[in-house]
Amino acid sequence: MKKFRLEAHPNAFWYINILLPALCGVILYTFIRQDRLLTLIENHSTFFCWIRSLLYREFTPKTCLGFFVKNQLGDLLWSYTFEITLVLSTGNLKDAIKYGIILVMAAECFQLFPFVHATFDILDIIAQVTGVILAFCVSRAFYKHWLTTNSD
Repeated sequence: MKKFRLEAHPNAFWYINILLPALCGVILYTFIRQDRLLTLIENHSTFFCWIRSLLYREFTPKTCLGFFVKNQLGDLLWSYTFEITLVLSTGNLKDAIKYGIILVMAAECFQLFPFVHATFDILDIIAQVTGVILAFCVSRAFYKHWLTTNSD
């Protein structure tokens, strides 16, 4: 019987590292956070409202880990997914990490504008940059032979 090696199946790696974190982030964001966008969706979709009424739980963190899960884990997951997507689309690790860090920091700094209804938080930037670096390390460790490391 042949052993399944993840390195031999790059598509499986990309699906696991893009879809799984994105799905976890959506579930986390949808079922433990209250947000204006989610309220708007609830007002227009009875199915979404029904699902949220079954699964939504008000989560008040009492520990640092709980605070991280509620407020920063979603950011870390989306930036991880974003960086893996950049690595996949550019095929270049160095370019992907540069673009990833710049774009996630710009997205958070964009929240400083008065017309954006979001809250700027330095902890979000730390979580997002951590997600980018983690994705870079995972990509380099498992799939460096399919990627370039210098910008040609």
